[in-house]
Amino acid sequence: MKQKKELRILEELAPKKEKPRVRTFSKSVKIALNTINQAVKMVTDAGTDVEENIDETDDEVIITIKVKK
Repeated sequence: MKQKKELRILEELAPKKEKPRVRTFSKSVKIALNTINQAVKMVTDAGTDVEENIDETDDEVIITIKVKK
């Protein structure tokens, strides 16, 4: 019993591990991203060179699509 108390005290004193930040998107944002990715894949499958860049910030997702002429 004494060991359990000591272990619990040590666990409480140990520095807390910071939880990894999980990005969550609303359902509509997921649908939009999936739709854009499918469109880029269709253009690529058709033989056109496409460059896609996705940047995420705390407030927004910035998608840049470059299609070669």
